[in-house]
Amino acid sequence: MTISKALTAPLFIVVGSTGGQGGSVVRALHASTLPYRVRAITRDASKPAASALKELGCDVVEADVKTADGVKKAFEGADIGFAMTLTDFSTPDFAKQVCFAAL
Repeated sequence: MTISKALTAPLFIVVGSTGGQGGSVVRALHASTLPYRVRAITRDASKPAASALKELGCDVVEADVKTADGVKKAFEGADIGFAMTLTDFSTPDFAKQVCFAAL
């Protein structure tokens, strides 16, 4: 099955879609027998991997998920989301993780 453009299909957001984990989620959605609209979040939409996601039917969106505004932009209208991000516990400042709680 291909990724759907139908507004009745659930909107699935995939953060890190051009990486290994996010990319595998997009490929699994593409192979699914259920229809999903996919918004593929990336830091750089000019990457070849982002172009490949567009060819699969994804809506590729650049968003900085290190900020609350970036997270809101990425997840606006979402029904389902997947986010695999790096976690840095090397300092007591957990501001990088707080932005996801801002929603």
